[in-house]
Amino acid sequence: MPGAVSRKRKAPSGGGASGSDGCGGVIEAGETYDLLSVIGEGTFSVVHKARRHSDSTLVAIKRLKKLEQAATRIRDEVGCLRALAGCDHVVQLLDCRKQGTQIDIVMPYFEHDDFSAALSAGRFDGLHTRRYTRGLFAALAHIHERGFIHRDIKPTNVLYSFRTQHTLVVDFGLVQACAPQITAAAAAAAAIDAAAAASGESSSSSS
Repeated sequence: MPGAVSRKRKAPSGGGASGSDGCGGVIEAGETYDLLSVIGEGTFSVVHKARRHSDSTLVAIKRLKKLEQAATRIRDEVGCLRALAGCDHVVQLLDCRKQGTQIDIVMPYFEHDDFSAALSAGRFDGLHTRRYTRGLFAALAHIHERGFIHRDIKPTNVLYSFRTQHTLVVDFGLVQACAPQITAAAAAAAAIDAAAAASGESSSSSS
């Protein structure tokens, strides 16, 4: 039987990633989740596909391990995700809760295709290559403009759905704060948009 994860309401801390719980005051009132399957694992965390009881919505739960070694990274990741809210190409934070030595970060579940398999199968034609890179550069531009560096951009952290033609950057476990800046990513995203416009391809879809 799938495991269950419960959430109790807690008061928000009022901005930033500070606070004794390391979760930055993100709340999800009274929510409970069923863990369905493991969809990723790293040195400091395991990511589960889960279902929210209240409305059966699928979510991704990043369960932190080795808390004593990762406390600062956890605070940085949660604070970063809160600051980056509003970009369609950056994973959003739904909930964060510390229970004992366990910390769970809850995010929307994003149905995507396996990058290596798609590349081997030749699925990245001109259209999908533009959609993928446009979303990636848009995410990086947003991240850099908000004063952060992802530091772990790789295919497993840049998810893509061929069905929706949408790109999503995930896993901010190695994020680093920096001075806000306009980077080459913004120029690259603009260049891709300009090329798409010239070819008659709409950039208004969830690319």
